[in-house]
Amino acid sequence: KSPIAMAALPTPESKRTVAIAGGGLVACSCAYFLQKSGLVDVVLVERMPHVASAASGKAGGFLARDWGDGTSTEPLHKRSFALHEELAKTLGLETYRKIPTLSVLGGESLAPPEPIVSWLDGDIQMCRLMDGPDGTAQVTPKELCVKLHAAALELGAKSVTGEVTGVAFVDEDAKDKVRGLIVRDENTGETTVVAGDDVVVAMGPWSTRASEWFDIDVPMTGIRSTSVVYEANEAVMREPA
Repeated sequence: KSPIAMAALPTPESKRTVAIAGGGLVACSCAYFLQKSGLVDVVLVERMPHVASAASGKAGGFLARDWGDGTSTEPLHKRSFALHEELAKTLGLETYRKIPTLSVLGGESLAPPEPIVSWLDGDIQMCRLMDGPDGTAQVTPKELCVKLHAAALELGAKSVTGEVTGVAFVDEDAKDKVRGLIVRDENTGETTVVAGDDVVVAMGPWSTRASEWFDIDVPMTGIRSTSVVYEANEAVMREPA
């Protein structure tokens, strides 16, 4: 690191405060790792009385180590996969597990492949194991989110319940230096400023509100999709894949 970069780091006597808007997986991850660094203090603001109230509380939590190979983000995929396993041990995640992923092609075949799991039946043209036995995993995002938030609080972070309605600036005309998040108490209707030398906007699709706060374009659109949920039987639970 350059001397300039080192000199810019806050000292324990001059810690900056980071105010985080949101209570999902990105927000709670930021809160945990920033507070753990010891370089800043964190305050997280979430509208609901609990974290993981939206997508982070309902997603499936599939993890793949090698599915980003050959792309510019390949190192991130691999680091993220390893990091989830580390967090599973550090945070005591009960839902994390390595799990094989099968690639199956249905249809008649002159030489049907031997099924990798006993419960896979019907006409099969192809069945193979993807990424080996340790290349994919699962974790319930809600548990990860809740435990990241709890660990951040144990490290000294603070959590505030309220709706973030804007960003407060030192100079509303210049908007080059923030002084915190504008937060509305939904019970009383009162608005206060949660102080922060820096702010992180991690509100999922609601982050588009930041386009007005900072006078910038936030290109985000919604995608309608569907999910299929299968009832697991005993055979699948014995041989998950």
